[in-house]
Amino acid sequence: MDPADIFGETIWHWIRRVLIFVSGLVLGGSLGEMIHAASGSSFSPDDVLDGLLEGPEWILGSLLSSIGPLVIGLLCVFVISSWSGYWWWFATVALVSAHVIFDEEEILAWGIWVLLLAMLAAGIRTWQMWKRNKWAQELAVLQSENSVMLAELVSAEADDDD
Repeated sequence: MDPADIFGETIWHWIRRVLIFVSGLVLGGSLGEMIHAASGSSFSPDDVLDGLLEGPEWILGSLLSSIGPLVIGLLCVFVISSWSGYWWWFATVALVSAHVIFDEEEILAWGIWVLLLAMLAAGIRTWQMWKRNKWAQELAVLQSENSVMLAELVSAEADDDD
């Protein structure tokens, strides 16, 4: 293997994990802001869009404030950990969105939060199963091709022995 490929793949691995982590922060902030907007007394679809746009702005404003230690700890665990990035991403979204709606007193906001996180977890689980099934199908095709090649080799050796 080429050392440049190994080095490039290693760097890309870390960059990819950091970018996925940042997307979790942005989605968590946006999710929390949308829940705030949706649980208000005068709900309108424009409030949800405003919440979606305020999420990234909220993250940048909060990184140096009370959520800073949480973000730094999550970043360290997320990037360094060998565990599945999908579930660390989910945990990041859940913690950041919970931090955004922490002061919310309406039960509706927390109900929406639980519902959206359950949907997100189901989506992650579906994605993982799809990827696993995709690999299982490809491995089954390879196994059948290998069986055919092995049968041809055994047949050719039997013909040579005769």
